[in-house]
Amino acid sequence: MVAIFLALGACTGGGGDGDDDAAVENGGDDDGPPTLAIGDVSVIEGESAVFEVTLSGETELTVTVDYATAAGTAEAGTDYTAPEPGTLTFQPGEFSKSITVETIADGLYEGTDETLTVALNGESNATLSATASDATGTISDVDPIPTVSIADASAFESDGTIVFTVSLGGRTVADTTVVYTTANGTAEAGSDFTEATGFVTIASLETTATTSVALVNDNVHEVEEAFTVTLSEPSAGSLED
Repeated sequence: MVAIFLALGACTGGGGDGDDDAAVENGGDDDGPPTLAIGDVSVIEGESAVFEVTLSGETELTVTVDYATAAGTAEAGTDYTAPEPGTLTFQPGEFSKSITVETIADGLYEGTDETLTVALNGESNATLSATASDATGTISDVDPIPTVSIADASAFESDGTIVFTVSLGGRTVADTTVVYTTANGTAEAGSDFTEATGFVTIASLETTATTSVALVNDNVHEVEEAFTVTLSEPSAGSLED
């Protein structure tokens, strides 16, 4: 009888054509998710404000993000038409989308730019930029500065007062105040009218206001006489030449 002893040991050497090569395991994709950002926009009232939303970085996944507008100094309905909140969808290979906000030419002198905000939120398969997850839309007012003027008036002494109309050559969002002062002409303060100085206020969105000067009925037959009323220091607008 022949006994055969077979010793088995671990293979420690390299080389050879066997199947003892070690396998290399893929460590996976270590790229982070792409980033979403939105840019500021400046327009003249009446133009479309187009906000660009960009996706930086490639991805094989579909990316979505929600958006909504919010009023700043500009008000929805009077300065711009607010779109309904919505969702942008980026398919693989897409890197830019836009959000359009229509601004309104309101015909009002505002004297300053107005703003609104578009904010991103609810992102999927992407992250929001730490510094550009919302954007400011600036609406520039192009309505001209209105002029303030006063019209001539006439009255009989027996009327007791004479009424002057002060006009504003355009509507404004704020009250407009102007100083008025009487001055002698052929009519003299004290004997023909009561000297006066004061303020006239044209209310917001209105274009006219009136002021009165008291007349003196001296019961003396005279030719027509006149005095002047001068405007100065308008709080908004300029004085008509």
